[in-house]
Amino acid sequence: MHLAIAKCTDPPLPLARWRVRAQLTELRAADLRFTEAEATAFINQSLSLSLSPAQITTLQTKTEGWIAGLQLAVLSLHEAPTPTTLIESFQGSQRYILDYLVEEVLERQPQELEGYMNGKDEFIRTMEKKGLEWQAMTQRQQNLLTKAYAAFNARDIDAVLALMHLDVEWANGMEGGHVYGHEAVRDYWTRQWKLINPHVEPKGFQPDESGRMVIDVHQVVRDLEGNLMVDQMVQHIYTIADGLIRRMDIQEA
Repeated sequence: MHLAIAKCTDPPLPLARWRVRAQLTELRAADLRFTEAEATAFINQSLSLSLSPAQITTLQTKTEGWIAGLQLAVLSLHEAPTPTTLIESFQGSQRYILDYLVEEVLERQPQELEGYMNGKDEFIRTMEKKGLEWQAMTQRQQNLLTKAYAAFNARDIDAVLALMHLDVEWANGMEGGHVYGHEAVRDYWTRQWKLINPHVEPKGFQPDESGRMVIDVHQVVRDLEGNLMVDQMVQHIYTIADGLIRRMDIQEA
């Protein structure tokens, strides 16, 4: 039997177990977005434009590779008297670029498309609502992870586990790989704290292109006598599903 599930967040299923058994095929947001090569083919071949590699990189970055954003950008460029100036004007954070492109395209449409134009305000309101929902979700995730760091530094394992899925996948910073599930995380931290005294302080929160939360973390590790062993910045990457931590990875800052 094959089961297909489409969700914006990870479903409450034993995904970690299925990954280990090679029983799971996943398509994440990054898989659905255009790469720079695909954006080049779409813009210069399919839509008969002749943009430079630097201009395409700007469009691909600012629209995050989403086909709808690229299509709106191209429609705006066809009508712009100076396409280069328009591309250079794409400033600000990525989440507002689509709103900007929608305004550019809609304002350039002929008046006979009155029905389409009348729907503009409703569309913009919908986009604004989605933007606010995204900001609220990001803030909830930040609050969740801030609590997790505070509980970890206080050595309150139960409080941290209460913020995780039962089948959480947690990066093993000492031995490599991951540990799976509450009891494995408890055992990992118990062993770790018998050897070292780590303190982790979140310094910055930023969602990545696949919806994960990337945190810049100041990591200080001392031995049990208080001698400094490590003082560095690292990045912790979290997958949040249904309001709980599903997975945590570590990478160099």
